[in-house]
Amino acid sequence: MSGTPAAGRPVVAHVDHTTENGGAELALARMLRSGCRSWAPVLVVPAGLPKGVFTAVEDAGVAVRPLGPPQPSGATKASLLRALPFVWRTMQQALSLRRSGALAHADVVHANSTLAAVYAALAVLGSRVPLVVHLRDRIERDALGRLGYLAFRLTALRRATGFIANSEATAATVRPRLSPRQFVEVIPSPIGMDGSERAAPQRSTAPADAPTPVRLGMVARLDSWKGHEDVIRAYALAGIDSRARLTFVGGSARAGENMELRLATLAQELGLRHVTFVGHRDDVREQIDTFDVCVQFSRRPEPMGQNVLQYLARGKPVIAVAAGGPLEWIVDGENGVLVPLNDIEKLAEAMTRLVDDSSLRARLGAAARAVRVLDDCTIVRRHAAVFDRVVTARAS
Repeated sequence: MSGTPAAGRPVVAHVDHTTENGGAELALARMLRSGCRSWAPVLVVPAGLPKGVFTAVEDAGVAVRPLGPPQPSGATKASLLRALPFVWRTMQQALSLRRSGALAHADVVHANSTLAAVYAALAVLGSRVPLVVHLRDRIERDALGRLGYLAFRLTALRRATGFIANSEATAATVRPRLSPRQFVEVIPSPIGMDGSERAAPQRSTAPADAPTPVRLGMVARLDSWKGHEDVIRAYALAGIDSRARLTFVGGSARAGENMELRLATLAQELGLRHVTFVGHRDDVREQIDTFDVCVQFSRRPEPMGQNVLQYLARGKPVIAVAAGGPLEWIVDGENGVLVPLNDIEKLAEAMTRLVDDSSLRARLGAAARAVRVLDDCTIVRRHAAVFDRVVTARAS
């Protein structure tokens, strides 16, 4: 352990299966570094991993416990025929946590991902330590994979005291399966931005007599289900490459997977000259501020991408899929444009409208600025209320 939890505060053991720059991990790192945090955190991650996204948490007084074998990304989506390695690693991790006492000495265990929830549930089985599972994915086979869905239902879903969901749409996928003793609380993820701060108008560096290209941007990890390929195809279909620019912010979802090269090759094959990739960036706010229009186009209903909230927090017109969490924040034609799931033609039409209509962009952007996006401090305090709730219930 590289730190000691402060006395007099509940000890929360945060369990994660990776240290990569995923949305779940970025959200947890923001929460652990927050000055509004009122609990004593212990971060439990597999041993042998680089600190990655959690590099700075120790400076914020977080005790870090590297334990057990690494858990490869995408393991829960393996086929049932390849279940044995997944089961073996999961059991090893659960045994490591159980033997170490890292969870047994906590007042609350907070599993930050569905995979972490599976082995954390096994590790605390038979104890009175409350388990709170963070739902950042929809609890469905399409989202978790057949193996992950089965494992989650047999372990975490049965053992958890409560759940934190990133949207009502995510909560709705688990609520019908809860027992009377369980609860689910909807809390957005911290996005690293204060919604009260707005982007300054961008000044064009083009000559006064030259048309300024409209800048479209998408912030999301490069993962096939996030729809990057579809966005490129829609951009090509719209025929706007001569008067617009398309930029992707985000690194590959899995180590060793060069999705950026595949997407860049696709753009080249489609004859596009103004599609760029900037990789993972820590300065997400500054990146979004350079965009005129922001895009979200996941291939399945989105649990609640942080990118949509970040776009709104920076007062940007948003194109989003009319499915899942974004429906709770985007009103079509008022503060954004909603397009049907997997409808590339409608996405192309929405891109064309916003590229060609500056007054529409201005109106949608003004409405986006009026959306009340919770600041990180408020979100952290709402998490604290959940942790306090389960600690109090355990003591009664």
